Amino acid sequence: MSNRKIQIAETDPESPDGYDGILLVIEDDQEEIFVLRRALSKSPINLNLEVAGNGQEALDVLIDTHERGKLEDITLI
Repeated sequence: MSNRKIQIAETDPESPDGYDGILLVIEDDQEEIFVLRRALSKSPINLNLEVAGNGQEALDVLIDTHERGKLEDITLI
């Protein structure tokens, strides 16, 4: 696994306590991530957003999530 720092399952403090899963997004453009966060905040589906800046970081997130036994929490990539 790489030594890069990865954003893990950021929760929106304004969202309800329960969530429908994790959306893993592979994106390095902060503006695109901002737009996605805004769109998700208006959605009736409550997904936590996890961001990987590139494919290797995404694989690291998947490996780490699998090792923690939480791979099923990732609903959509």
